[in-house]
Amino acid sequence: MDPTVASLSAAGLILVISLVAAYMPFRFTGNPKLQTRVFTLSAGIMIGVLFIMMIPEALDRIEAEGHGHVFCSVLMMGGFLFVLMIGYLLHLVSIKNHNEDISSKGMWVGFCVDAVIDGAVVATGLNVGGGTEIAILIAMCLHKGVEVFALANQIISGSDTASAKKMMVVYCFICPLSLIVFGFLFTRVLVGISGLALCFSAGIFMYAALAEMVPGAFEGENRNSLSTIVIFAIGIVITLAVDYLTGGL
Repeated sequence: MDPTVASLSAAGLILVISLVAAYMPFRFTGNPKLQTRVFTLSAGIMIGVLFIMMIPEALDRIEAEGHGHVFCSVLMMGGFLFVLMIGYLLHLVSIKNHNEDISSKGMWVGFCVDAVIDGAVVATGLNVGGGTEIAILIAMCLHKGVEVFALANQIISGSDTASAKKMMVVYCFICPLSLIVFGFLFTRVLVGISGLALCFSAGIFMYAALAEMVPGAFEGENRNSLSTIVIFAIGIVITLAVDYLTGGL
């Protein structure tokens, strides 16, 4: 598929999922158990994508570009620390401006920054192609659906309905637009660095999976829940199936 068409298609898919997920809290009362299961499944898929597809593909790409595996590991750690520091800086700004109360608007800004990064990660996957492209897109669609739904619920509780709707509409467009911009850069400007970009993106993805999704899936009563473990494992199996069907295994 043409890179531009692929970027626009992926951006459109993510936008539709985000808008639907953002709309639901304004009209319906959520099912907490179903939300938890979808979140857990998403966490399993993200772990599978990270360890089964992104890291091996990044190592292969970085080697093909003439760099060593240690350099790849350093880039991954750089991506992980990059997101960690952004979160920390946003937290400091929020404390300074809101007297240690993280307002819904401050939280929204943090999620917007995260959405820009998510778009870059998907663009990296599209640039790589193959099974990695499909798996990253599936994982990100699930991740954005859960994330947008949770954010909308929190924004509604801290803002009036009109303001909440405007904030969510803007937020839903950020990731798709970021995907299109980075997709253009990777195919027209930053050509030949897919390995470097994938290593850095793997670190970003690693933070989302290990620092946000997995702890969230196994918190509280779900920590020792067999159903949670099974759903999480199903997410990993889905990744294995995608990798197998696309010729990865």
